[in-house]
Amino acid sequence: MKHVDKTNAVFEQHHSWNNSMLHPGNKPGLGVELDVDGAGKYPYITTY
Repeated sequence: MKHVDKTNAVFEQHHSWNNSMLHPGNKPGLGVELDVDGAGKYPYITTY
């Protein structure tokens, strides 16, 4: 799944797609790591 550059800057992804199947990668967990410092650059804005 493609994400915008801001998303990729905050979430390091280790998963991949192959033959329409999701492979979580070789690292422990779900295949996504959060960059907390990077996330601080984009404050939450309520949209409702």
